[in-house]
Amino acid sequence: MKTTDRLFSSLLACFLAGVTIHTAVAETSITAAFSSFADGNGSSFHTNGDATVGGDAIRLTQAKNWLSGSAFHMMQKALPVDGSFSAYFTFKMSNPSCVTGGGADGIAFLVRSDPMSSGEQGHGIGYAGTASSVAVEFDTFTNEGHADPEYHHVGINLHGNAKSAAVGKSPFVLNNGSTYHAWIDFDGKKKVLDVRLGDSSARPSAALISHSLDVTAITGTDVYVGFSGATGNCNEQHEIKSLYFNNDLIDGGIDTSLDTYVMKPAN
Repeated sequence: MKTTDRLFSSLLACFLAGVTIHTAVAETSITAAFSSFADGNGSSFHTNGDATVGGDAIRLTQAKNWLSGSAFHMMQKALPVDGSFSAYFTFKMSNPSCVTGGGADGIAFLVRSDPMSSGEQGHGIGYAGTASSVAVEFDTFTNEGHADPEYHHVGINLHGNAKSAAVGKSPFVLNNGSTYHAWIDFDGKKKVLDVRLGDSSARPSAALISHSLDVTAITGTDVYVGFSGATGNCNEQHEIKSLYFNNDLIDGGIDTSLDTYVMKPAN
């Protein structure tokens, strides 16, 4: 071999030794994807009570006293045997009104076996009293009887019980009219539900709440996904701006900026 050939071969070997070969990332289909609720997307949802779908949002309640509403995607989701799933959505609560200041009562993300009914008004946030349900509430009112923190808070609520099984203080004033982002991921193998909350599309590295439970023991594997909201003596407007749901866990959560996800048409 010529000296120049040997030199070229040596340089090539050194180059390849320092290069990592990246393989293609497998594409993942999202079970449901709604970047907004315009252009007829509302027809994919069943609404209860005072909820409406249209324009750019699911409006669960207006800013009026003693309202309750819920909306569920009508396509039933088949969870894997272990119940794993990932969800990402954005929401806005605005125009709070209360004689004591602030507003009430909040919204909840729901996984449950029945899409056809609303729960209680006021502190029940539209889900209380609905059995076979797992709810994650974004609560803007402190109910001392539920051992709520003295601030806007997030809770995991089971079997339609308005008292949270796990709770964490929100780092944000949730009803100030800003759009907030939530990631909810259930690892069925570890039996842990993680809830994250942010004020941008950047997913927080740490969960606000982590709680051990068995989703399918409560809901079964065939579920409906949606939201509820309610007002009481105090009120605010409750809106859902977007929803993405996958009927299996996605490591690192749903990130809508990634081109490795193939979004299925809304069903």
